[in-house]
Amino acid sequence: MIALVMKAIAGDIRRVAGAVVLKRDDELLGPGEFDLHEKVLGMACHMPEATVNDRKKGGIKAPA
Repeated sequence: MIALVMKAIAGDIRRVAGAVVLKRDDELLGPGEFDLHEKVLGMACHMPEATVNDRKKGGIKAPA
């Protein structure tokens, strides 16, 4: 399950890392922090989505 989540957010991690590395020192704080915050929140949204989609594939194991 962890591998599935990591696969789902791999591209997001690259974008976040790229955004941090490419910013100058004076761009890291202030508006740069909010940009990073939004990227991390976007990444966090993919985690439960990937988990739910994987669980749907397995079907229901117990009666509702």
